[in-house]
Amino acid sequence: FFRIVFGAFNKHIIVSCDAAKSFNEIYGYTERTEVVENYIDEVGILEKAKFESDIAVNKNRLNVVTLGRFCYEKGFDRIILALNKLKEDNVKTDKIKVYILGYGKEQVKLNKQIEEYNLKDNIEVITMSELDNNPYAFMKNCDLYIMPSRSESFGMVRIEALILGLPVLTTNVANTDKMVNKEMGIVVDNTDE
Repeated sequence: FFRIVFGAFNKHIIVSCDAAKSFNEIYGYTERTEVVENYIDEVGILEKAKFESDIAVNKNRLNVVTLGRFCYEKGFDRIILALNKLKEDNVKTDKIKVYILGYGKEQVKLNKQIEEYNLKDNIEVITMSELDNNPYAFMKNCDLYIMPSRSESFGMVRIEALILGLPVLTTNVANTDKMVNKEMGIVVDNTDE
């Protein structure tokens, strides 16, 4: 079905080289594929970051933030499982606070998982409406950005975090090698381990 639909177009605009490569491997339209990366408004991000967030962070903790749609692909459950593993291994987690910012259908599921593992003191889910749709005013107060995604076409929020001066811990998904180097953060394997 999609081969027929995509075949009707003169040009296929894709947001990243990695996404274009995957698209072309599946559909074979190399000659009609063009990469146009998403626009990132650095000035706008920095302007929004000047506002003060109504939600405070405890500066005596490592404040970790992640942002995106609450869905399986974004991998937020991986953070919950990783923090639970640290607790099971008797690693002190009382100095770690993770903020999962975003919106979406899996918010209830994430909160249940946090409660199930008794991590309410360590992980907080915050919706975009609670942030007045401005995550940057909050993110700037954190110490680390994590992108635990299972898949991404571009991963814009990694760049947004870097603009805010946050180091990034990211799974190896689309365009990671073009966005994050050793001075900016750490890239880990894209697994649930």
